[in-house]
Amino acid sequence: MSSHTLGERLRSILADQEARSLEALRRRAAAEGELEVVALERVEAFFGAVRETVIAQIEAGRAPKPFALGQADTREVARVLGVSSWSQTAGIVEPRHKYHSVWLDFSEWLKSNGLEATWKYDWDNGGIHSWFNLTVKPAAQ
Repeated sequence: MSSHTLGERLRSILADQEARSLEALRRRAAAEGELEVVALERVEAFFGAVRETVIAQIEAGRAPKPFALGQADTREVARVLGVSSWSQTAGIVEPRHKYHSVWLDFSEWLKSNGLEATWKYDWDNGGIHSWFNLTVKPAAQ
């Protein structure tokens, strides 16, 4: 039999549980931080790919095609950006959007190259899928 009272043993049990709980919270916070970094990298990669594609298409003498955000190959970045809650306007252009700074960087690149972008809500007419088209065009003069 232990020389510790039940109260002492319970205190020890509770302290151990609290320590494990704090450690679990720390691990979860670290994992969430890593997920935030991955999410930001996905958003930056999307706009980087748009930038590279625009450059390549214009240099090849072609007008850039619209970029569909929310279609099969961009569904994950659309999820990260919260496209499903954008209604009829692209939420990333709003200053309160989590990734608005990425949009500002992209928008500044457009402006410095005499370009601008518009967002247009689109859907499949069957009510199953919707997405936003990002269209790059010459800046208004």
